[in-house]
Amino acid sequence: MEQVVMNLVLNARDAMPGGGRITLCFRREQAGASFEFGVVPQADTFAHVIVSDEGAGMSEETKRHKLSLVHGDFSPKNALLYRGKLVLLDYEVVHYGDPAFDVGFALTHFLSKANHMIEKLDRLTTAAAQFWRVYFKEVAPLGWDALEPRIVRHILGCLLARVAGKSPLEYLTAEEAARQRSLTLLLMKNPPNKVEDLIDEFAEKIEAHAKN
Repeated sequence: MEQVVMNLVLNARDAMPGGGRITLCFRREQAGASFEFGVVPQADTFAHVIVSDEGAGMSEETKRHKLSLVHGDFSPKNALLYRGKLVLLDYEVVHYGDPAFDVGFALTHFLSKANHMIEKLDRLTTAAAQFWRVYFKEVAPLGWDALEPRIVRHILGCLLARVAGKSPLEYLTAEEAARQRSLTLLLMKNPPNKVEDLIDEFAEKIEAHAKN
């Protein structure tokens, strides 16, 4: 719990580079309390933690799409397979929001690894495309509006953040990080609407850049 609150406070601080106020509220709810994601019958057995700040916060697009639970750190290190089931670890930043973030975050790791291991580019980009196809097949019946273009934007944002943000990928060399940064910025100028088109364009540009 301490780590969860610390993460929320640090995120709030980062959203206010010029300073501001962070407010923490802890309260007990009544049984059957209603939230954005539905009614919680045993809400009176939990502590409700609310953190707010005066920063810019999330984009309006992200705030509009509160569709599902979002893990927030959906990366290979937090995913295990046990007896044929997927087990996720580290729920420190789980929240109710836009599922596009988790998919974008996960695919960022496939593409960053492809950038790092050019000799396995085809295998990694094929795996990325398969990941997306399986995911889309499962969620398509839900009818989530404009999910795929949002995922594309999240992928591009995460690709850039993992080389130019506060949590850079340690396995990338300086040359690989610079390549990922420049190619991601290029793709951001005219991003495709389809995830597989983005995967293909990223792979083509990485391969061409590596040969030069």
